[in-house]
Amino acid sequence: MKRFLSLIVAVSVLFVGSYVMAGSPGSKGAVFLKLGQGARANAMGESFVAVADDINALYWNPAGIAQIKEKQATFMYSDWLEEINYNYLAYVSPAQINGGVMGGAITLLDSGSIDKYDTNQTNLGTFDGKDIAVAVSYGKEMAPNYSLGATLKYIQMKIDGKKSTGFGLDVGCLYKPQIENLTLGVNIQNFGPKLGAFDKEKDALPLNFKLGGAYRLNNALTLALDINFPSDNDTNFNLGGEYWFKELVAIRAGYKSLTKDELKSSDLTFGAGFRMPGTGIGLDYAYCDYDDLGDTHRVSLMTKF
Repeated sequence: MKRFLSLIVAVSVLFVGSYVMAGSPGSKGAVFLKLGQGARANAMGESFVAVADDINALYWNPAGIAQIKEKQATFMYSDWLEEINYNYLAYVSPAQINGGVMGGAITLLDSGSIDKYDTNQTNLGTFDGKDIAVAVSYGKEMAPNYSLGATLKYIQMKIDGKKSTGFGLDVGCLYKPQIENLTLGVNIQNFGPKLGAFDKEKDALPLNFKLGGAYRLNNALTLALDINFPSDNDTNFNLGGEYWFKELVAIRAGYKSLTKDELKSSDLTFGAGFRMPGTGIGLDYAYCDYDDLGDTHRVSLMTKF
């Protein structure tokens, strides 16, 4: 427990320093990095920093991949807002590099064709926008019930022929105290310098400090809580739950407290999961309502081999 608390203190120091670098609330770039990965975690209200027990840990807490004992791959398709395509592809392998687990992921947000107008509202044709993040992760069990992990990300954003690039780092910890079925997690997301400028002004990364806990009961029910301390907004929290029927079918639900500049949406999330017996193949689904902007749907296909 002392190690876990020490890490929280160390990460908090990094976060405070990064907060100063990030500037005032509301100044942020690469906001697509804030879109959660994996239908399972999204259906649970994005409360996953202490769950982190499958390939989705690459995004939520890279320390969690240290638990993975077999190769895993996943692909997520998201029917996002305003015909925006948002996809995610990831792979992890217990490669035993210095006793750890390696993983990699690619995130792509494609805005498609957008009408372009001048100040007189004259149509000048169309332009497109694409955001991409390529990540490499490493997680290792440092001691019984205690693991660390990190993710290095290359970030590139393109819009109307202009490009902005940069790097970000996630650092996480997963700890199982001497309380049966309880897991604690911490993750600092998007630590790093400001992105290269589209024009003159550089944008800070959407830095976030996540702290959470998860409680598992009888290998069927999981309850989770995450608390977020973003550098560009108010403190907020996520609640979620998952229940498995005979390890074949899961139902999930969650709650997200909304921040002042977030898209107006329902604060509830829902979803389900299915595992095909004897194959290592799973399918997950998540739903979230954004009121007048429409519904969003995420579907993830995962395999273990």
